[in-house]
Formats: sequence, C-alpha cells, structure tokens
Amino acid sequence: MKICVHLWTSMGQLGSYGKTNTFYFRRIKMFKQISKFFFISVLTLLVLSGASLAQGPAPAFEASAYGNNGAAIYSQKTTLNADYFARAGTLEGLTADANGLRLSPGANSGVYLSDAIRSPLAVTTDLALAWRVDLAPGASFKVETRLSDDGFNWSTWQETPALSDLGVSPQAAAAGETAGAMIWIGSKKPVYVQLRLSLNESAYAGSALPSMIHSLSLTFSDSSQGPDDAAIAAQLPFTAAADVCPAPKPAIVSRAQWGSPDGENSPRWTPQQTELTHIIIAHTATPNDLSWYGVNDWSAVVRSIWNFHANTLGWGDIGYNYLVDPNGVIYEGRAGSQDGQYDIIGAHDGLNANSMGLAFIGCYGNCESIGLPNANPPQEMMNKGVELMAWKFGAKGIDAHSYNDYHGLWLPVIAGARDVYPTYSPGDILYNTWLPWLRDAVAARADCSGGGTCQISDIVFDKPEYTVNETINLTVYVQDPAGNPLGGASVSAQTSVLSAAANAALVFDDHTGEYTASYSNTSVPGLYAFTVTASHPDFGTCVRTEEVEVKSSSLTPTPTPSPSPTPPAGTTVSLSPSPLFMFECDANQENHAQVSNVNNLTAFSFKLRFDPNIVQVIDADPNQAGVQITLGEAFSSQGAFVAANTVDNALGQVELAATLMNNNSLSGNITLADIDWAPQQAGNSNLTFDEMILVKNDNTEINANVQSGRIEISAGCGRSDGLSGQVQLQGRSDYSGVSVSNGAAQVQTASDGLFTISAGDLITLKHPGYLSAQGSLQSAAAGLQSASLGRITLLAGDVTGDDVIDILDLAYMANRYQSNDAIGDLNADGVVNVMDLVLAANNYRQQGPLSNWQ
Repeated sequence: MKICVHLWTSMGQLGSYGKTNTFYFRRIKMFKQISKFFFISVLTLLVLSGASLAQGPAPAFEASAYGNNGAAIYSQKTTLNADYFARAGTLEGLTADANGLRLSPGANSGVYLSDAIRSPLAVTTDLALAWRVDLAPGASFKVETRLSDDGFNWSTWQETPALSDLGVSPQAAAAGETAGAMIWIGSKKPVYVQLRLSLNESAYAGSALPSMIHSLSLTFSDSSQGPDDAAIAAQLPFTAAADVCPAPKPAIVSRAQWGSPDGENSPRWTPQQTELTHIIIAHTATPNDLSWYGVNDWSAVVRSIWNFHANTLGWGDIGYNYLVDPNGVIYEGRAGSQDGQYDIIGAHDGLNANSMGLAFIGCYGNCESIGLPNANPPQEMMNKGVELMAWKFGAKGIDAHSYNDYHGLWLPVIAGARDVYPTYSPGDILYNTWLPWLRDAVAARADCSGGGTCQISDIVFDKPEYTVNETINLTVYVQDPAGNPLGGASVSAQTSVLSAAANAALVFDDHTGEYTASYSNTSVPGLYAFTVTASHPDFGTCVRTEEVEVKSSSLTPTPTPSPSPTPPAGTTVSLSPSPLFMFECDANQENHAQVSNVNNLTAFSFKLRFDPNIVQVIDADPNQAGVQITLGEAFSSQGAFVAANTVDNALGQVELAATLMNNNSLSGNITLADIDWAPQQAGNSNLTFDEMILVKNDNTEINANVQSGRIEISAGCGRSDGLSGQVQLQGRSDYSGVSVSNGAAQVQTASDGLFTISAGDLITLKHPGYLSAQGSLQSAAAGLQSASLGRITLLAGDVTGDDVIDILDLAYMANRYQSNDAIGDLNADGVVNVMDLVLAANNYRQQGPLSNWQ
C-alpha cells in the first residue's frame, strides 16, 4: 500500500563553495467554488478616489533554454524591483521608493502582498526564488508563497526558506542575492504564484542603515522535455547476477540518457578527481509519490535538480555524484562520476573532496515543514543503493563498517549529511533505521569471503485491512542468499502510524524461516508501517517494510451486506456517502440523496426510513414547525414548489416531494436533498428508500435503479487521543480546504467542514481570507462531547493574513472591486463585490484566533 498524504520539511545538502541544496515542494490544493451566499445588509463604504480596481502591470520575463540530444529545460525569469513594488501589489507598513521597500515611518513591521503572477510556461515543473535584501541588526525577513492553477483557488501560504537558514552562506547566480529553496510544482496546467514578503524590525538594534527589500527574482522552469521513465528503462543495460563477487558495477542511467543538457560533459565546472574515503548519504527532500502531479517522471525531477544546481545556484553542474529514485533506478549525477577508475568531487556537504554524494530521491523524515509525508524508503531503492556502494567500496577494499578521517571529522565511511553539517538530511527514518542497515548490507555484499546477506522475501498480514482495536498478526519470511528458509535470526520491528514513529514491542516466534508476531496497539486509525529487521550471525542483516491500513469503522459486529450489483446503464438514485461512518460523540454528519444520469427531471417524491434508536435527523430549518431536511440546491435555486418536507424522528421516516414550475427541468447528476444526521448510540441503521418517484417534464415517470444506504456508528469518540469537530466558513456553503494542524500532523476539512485529528496541546484552524481558530482537549472537555470540539464559524475578511480584520483588508478589497481576485472574493462567487465587502465590514476589528466553539 502507498501512503497518499498531502504535502513539507526544511532539508538541505551543503554544496560546493559553501553552498546548500534545499528543496521544498507544494501540492496545489483545490477549493471547490460551488457556494453562493445571499443576504441583505447595509454598508457605508468609503470609496478610495483614484484607486485602481485591477491588478497592476504584469512583470516582464526573460527566457532561457538549455538543451542537448532531444532534451531541453526551458526557464522564464522575472525580477520584481522597486518600480514593480511601487506599481503592483499591496503595502502594509511599508513604503516604496527608488531603492525598493522599507518600513514606513513609525512602523516596526510591514508586509508586501504581490499580485497573482502567472508562469509564462505551458508546463511548469518548478519555481526558484532569490532575493536581494539588506537587513539591519536584529531585523528579520520572510518570503511566503501560495499557488493556484486558475488564479482563483489557492493553496495555503508556505514559507520559502533561505538556503542560508541552515547556517551556511550559499551564493545564488546573481551577485548579492540570497537563494531560496526550490518549489516543485509539476503542473501541466496554468500556474499562478502570489508572494507575501514580511519585514520585521521589532528587535532593531538602532543601526544607521535601515532594512531594505531591493528585489526578488522568480524563475519558472519546465524540465518535462526529455526522456521519460519508460524510455530510460528500455535503455538500461543488463546487470550481473547478485551473487557475483566482487560486486560488479550496477546499471546506471548516464547523463545523456536522463537528458542532461550538457550531456556527459561539464563545461562550466571542470571535473576534478579525488581519492574516495567516504560515501555521504542525503535525501533530496522532494515528493515520494509523483502520481499527485501532472509531470510524474523521476527523470524530470533529476533534470530539475540539475537546473537548480547548475543554473539557479550557478554551480555549473549537479552536486550529487549519484541519485537513486524510488523505483530503484540509479542516475549518474556529477559529470565523470560513472567512470569506475577514479572519483569526482561533487557538491553535497560543503567539504566534498574524498567523498561520493549519494542522494535518495524523496523525503524520508522531518518532512512536515514542507508539507510532505514522512515516508519509509522503498526496499528496491535501498537495494540499488547497496549495489552502487558495494561496487565502489569492493573495488577499493573499504570496509563499510569502518571509520576514517574526513577533513578533521572522525566519521563512519557511510555517513549521513547531518554528520558533516547542520541539516535534517537524510531524514530521521533513513538515518536512524536504514543507515545502519546500509552499512551491514554493503559490507556483506562487498565481502567475497563467502556467506552473503539474508533477505526478507515477504511480510504477510492475516487480513488485507483492519478496524481499530483489532490485533494485527504478521508473518515475516526470512531467507538465506540462496533463497532457502533461514532460521536462527534475531527479528525485531519498528512501526509508524500517521507519520509518528513508535517502537513496536513485537515478540517473534521462529518457525524455521517463518517468524510470526502480533501487534495490538491499533486504537488509532491510519496506515501502519512495519519496518522489520532480521539479523543472522552468518548472513548479516536484512530489512523490509510493509504497510497495512487500520480503518475507523463500526466496533459493533454486524453482517457485512453483500456488494450491490453494478447498476444498469441509466438513471440511478443513491445516498452519498454510503455507508456513512460516525462516532457516538460526533455532533453531526451529512449525506445526500442524489440522482445520476437523469434527463428532463421536473419533479420527485420519496420516503426514506431509518432506525431512530441509532440515528436521528437534525432540523434544517428551526424557524419552521416540525423537522425538515434541506432541498437540493438545483431545485431550490429554481424556486421549486415543495409539496412535502417532514421528518418523524420517533417513527424513523423522512418524506420529501418537490416540483419545478413552468415546465422547467434538470438533466445530469442532481442532488435531491441534504440530510444532517445526529448519532444516538452505537450500531447500524439501514437507510431505505420507499415510494421513490421521478417525473419528467412530459408528466411521465422515469424508471430508475434505486439504491438504499447505510449509517454505521461506532462506540466512543474514535481515536482515544483524537479530536473531531466541524468548521464553517462564513459566507459559504462549501467548507472544504480548512487546514487543521496539531503541530505535528495536518488534515483538511471536506465540503461539510468535518475533521478528525490526533490530539495535541493546541489545534489550529486556518483558511485564506478568514480569521484563524484554536481548540484543545481542554476546550473539548468543556463542550458537548469529551472528544468533540463542536462547531465553529471562521469569520471572513482577513485577506492580508495577519489575523485581524482592519482597514488594510477593506482597502485591499476596494482596490480590486469587480475583479476576479481570489483573495478578495470571500464568498467564492467569482467576483469581488459588495457582498464580500459587507462580510468584511461586519467583522471590522475582529481578530483571531477564535475559540467560540459551540
């Protein structure tokens, strides 16, 4: 199984000449625009005379291209300077003059918010930033970006760290600039970026030279034009059998094969030979799973890294000697590295000479700050790393377990980048769990005295998936190098759940090569990764990782209904989601009665039966007598006549009937009704449609395949250390995209605003354009349920992102009145208008974080 978790860590590989390679990556989160918010209010609005309502002028770009043998990298660079700052964007506490941006008189902090800047490229794989800033003593400067593929719906803000934040002073291509981390985008859609520059002199030491933001450059690049992974795989040479000794040279993708614009040469950085004593392990801190991105070839990632090192940072070539992708493909990095007769100095740890820089592509620990999941390195990738290192060390007679001097540091000959300079690389998981294994495996593979290395051929679970509090039984199959069952090994395991590592106290029984154990600490739903290590006195150490999912479904044993047959082509009525999973302490959950593939629908009626002892309907309109559900928007927006809308929570029945007027009709996929459910006790309730009638506009009945649904309610509150709740976005009916963080993990709300997250000291909720909110276990305990925060509404109007709604927010929106600016469009109806201004004005002087949970 794969962990599909969204997207961040500040990583770095210190490069040649004291430079650092740091990458962080952003996945563009899409926020649906299906909401419309109507209300009547009175606003007295100060019209700012002479203020422009459109964006400022677009910046000019300078194009460049690097190509060779059918591969090419295209870049477009622009520099935002004093002139641009004065004509475009929004200033708060800053003043633009001929030299750039400085703090306004009396201000000790300020923010510049750029207009949306569109990439000129048809395909954008990455973005590199660099800036020229003079800072007074004690002052600080921060660059943040957010991304969009349409200019309306934006990702959350993400800081772009300077490479110098790792304690070194990297030099960017332009003199005097500070290089920022590369942002991986991998998009074949249009790409927009917005910048937020923050200058703070709260700790200003009183220097005669105040801080000044002179310029910021953006370089959009497209590395997708070159050999893809399939073409590279077809060119890989035959490799010798694994039992050949000494270890042969493994299959390596040459620079020409992966599409280096300089081919096998390095004309701007002449290769220099060195005597190898150490291999320095790094990770690239890039995505582990490219399936999320439009550009999903690992070779494109390699070309992006080459471009960032060679051109953006001005090194002239890629810094790593070799790279290995998650599929186990080895790439030649620094020119000349593939020649086995001698080794080449790279740029990977600041010292560089006498070492080989080996980078595993991906992020393998400490990845949260750049929005990436903490992944376990794939076994195939690690195996190929062993082959590469065994070839190098075997030819030179270096013992992989030995230590040696490395520029005054007494280090293992296979060391992590963090052993040489301050960095997270290669990540906690790779460094703590896999680096010892790499030393053992390389030593065994390079040893020609006999023996060989054990192998874990498989890890098998007794079920394909589990529910919370179920015991996981696993069997580990250990073999000798010849593939025979291997008894007498010492087997241990480590597990990680939701990216939080924890020791698994597993005791394995040896059944002559089959080692069995049980793991019962499954109270938290999520993906459980088991990293198993087997050690044998004759065959060394072997490691393998497998994952299995634990779901938060019902704790009450119940027969599993037979799968519904595939519905016939035509109209289908169903409930979504189904089954709907809830916990006893949930405040509410919603599902939808919907009809799909319908033509000319003008009216409908149905009854829906449920078990009132398990679940009941929440009244959608408390101002009306009785209990009602919500008519679907497609009908309500056309003024449908509602003939019946009643709920009997004692009997367990819903009845709804509605018709459009004047022979109007609807076609396609239509939501008939939205139903809010409140749990009563643990158990299961069928949701059964009775008397479903669909009517066409010619007054004939539509035949439909009617599928009933189900609600499953689990005892308690789900995860024992978790918090649940619901967030509403003022002015919208779609509450998706709210970021909920506990400081270690992050989730996002669905369209109904519901979330569940493992508990932390403090839960923070954020959404662009809205005040933030906070909650904790303490506030939950004081609420309706012990592990439910309840419901909170985020207030609209904080478009500048400083957690207070003031005149700066209103001025920003007024300057973009009647535009499609995504920040000012609070209610997401596609235009900044009086509705948005009323929302913000009604919240004037409100500030976050909010805490008024209900």
